[in-house]
Amino acid sequence: MRVVANLGTMFTDVPILQRYEKAAKIGFKLVENPFPYSVEASELKSAADKFNLKHILINAPCGNVDIGDRGIAASKNHLKDFEKSILKAIQYAKILECPKIHIMAGALEGTSKNAKILFDIFHIQQIHGQISPFLKKYVDRIGHIQVAQVPFRHEPDSKGELNYLYIFELMKTVNDNWTIGCEYYNTTEDQNSVQWVKDFGLDF
Repeated sequence: MRVVANLGTMFTDVPILQRYEKAAKIGFKLVENPFPYSVEASELKSAADKFNLKHILINAPCGNVDIGDRGIAASKNHLKDFEKSILKAIQYAKILECPKIHIMAGALEGTSKNAKILFDIFHIQQIHGQISPFLKKYVDRIGHIQVAQVPFRHEPDSKGELNYLYIFELMKTVNDNWTIGCEYYNTTEDQNSVQWVKDFGLDF
């Protein structure tokens, strides 16, 4: 399994275009950019290419964050806005050569073979717990995984509620082809901050 730098939560001390360099510097080869739309897609692609990074996932526009929107897919009042958001996400994904688009808020109600679950372990642990049985139950519907330690949302090997050594070993037994998004707030920016990747038997 390979790990993916999340440019929404990592390296937030610098603007988005500068985060690509920081991700590459500590070994990442894959990135996910949850909110890319403040920058032209061509600029993001150039930054990724400059540092030999590949985009794996972007979010579709999720509405007006300033008024609390965290996705508009399930809102009957936003049908036209939702259609526009998907078209914009597809436009960005094509330019970025990005294979996955994360659609927030209830978009998985249908039965499309192309629709998969983004399995966010940090949030699932807080809301439901039972990470192991959920992983096994939904293995065929999971398209992407994101990780962070609970409760402080730092690296998986930091102190917290979750035993990520066990969790990653379980993942390998059910599907060792998943990509793992690092949706955490990094505590440092040196090689030690990603030592957990090697320790847990993962790859960049």
